[in-house]
Amino acid sequence: MESTNNSTLANENSTLPWLSPENDGGLFSVTEEAYERFAFISNIIVSPIICTFGIIGNSLGLGVLWKDTQQLKMSIYLYLYSLTLLDLMYLIVGLIRHIPHIIDFYDEELANYVEEHMKLGTIYIDMVLAHSSHALIIVMSIDRLNALVRPFTVKNSWVSKYPKSIIVVCFLFNVIFLIPYPLYFEVASYQADNITEYYIQFQKDAVETMDMYMLIQTVIDYVIPAATVLVINITIPIVYSRAINERRTVISMTSQGHNSQQTKITTTVFCITLMYFLLSLPNLFIKIMAFIDKGYSFDGKYKLSFWLFIDISNLFSYINAANDFIIYVLVSNHYRRVFIDMYCRRCWCSRRRRHHLDLDSAADSKDFSMTLSTNAVRY
Repeated sequence: MESTNNSTLANENSTLPWLSPENDGGLFSVTEEAYERFAFISNIIVSPIICTFGIIGNSLGLGVLWKDTQQLKMSIYLYLYSLTLLDLMYLIVGLIRHIPHIIDFYDEELANYVEEHMKLGTIYIDMVLAHSSHALIIVMSIDRLNALVRPFTVKNSWVSKYPKSIIVVCFLFNVIFLIPYPLYFEVASYQADNITEYYIQFQKDAVETMDMYMLIQTVIDYVIPAATVLVINITIPIVYSRAINERRTVISMTSQGHNSQQTKITTTVFCITLMYFLLSLPNLFIKIMAFIDKGYSFDGKYKLSFWLFIDISNLFSYINAANDFIIYVLVSNHYRRVFIDMYCRRCWCSRRRRHHLDLDSAADSKDFSMTLSTNAVRY
């Protein structure tokens, strides 16, 4: 759910001839060799594996959440379903963006051409999906906090009454707000050893505009969401503990089953928001450092330290997008039961049915053979 963003451009421009074999002296002592080794392990080996497992897990999770969305008719299930769907699409795009790394093993020039020309579209889609997920996480946190503070009137709130509209608004806002990325970047090239190298850069007349825009975008898409989630994550346990202490006057007025269900939903959302906050810290940190010290930039003095944090942030973003279904299954017995009923038992029943069909087929063949033998003896 954490996004590859404008800083991802730096990560993916790491192939440009700006690297220095010397220690850059930034946040960590990073050499070109150490950075390239880490980038290879992170971007070419670990990230595709995480994306693949995340795609499988979130695909299975959509089936479970869709069943709950149709049966229980609660807004939180629609939010969870939409979040899982966005994360699934995010992981698919992330996997597609690793295709040039595979091509690179066979043709470096073609890999460079494909990668740089893919960026304008894939990074924009990537950011829209990721930031829409961030917005939904905040909305879900507000919904759960509201359910604890006002358990009997929570359904009257806008967050609970209009989930579809809020999801659409969050998505469309990011579609419009992030348009400068595909508009103000361009693919440039240079000649190196009779080979054309392509790279992505700001348009020359848009550098100052994009600097200001990126500052605003960092505040809106990272600082405010992180601060909001932090405050809500601190508030939810406090409010929940008070609700537990007031069980006789508040919780006991609801059915035990309903109370247990609400507790598990709240716990699930709390875990999702907590993971989002923790895994977004490296990206938030390097974003702030980039505005404090211009050396932490694409080709600044501390570029290797900058790119190291970006690679870590990208890896964490895939982990964050892939952990939805894992959290659902680990936290809630309900999701485990539904998952087993939908997939495990169905597969077991299907295998059992095939086994019985095979046995019946074998029995029929045996009877047929015995009949032929009997007839032959009689003949």
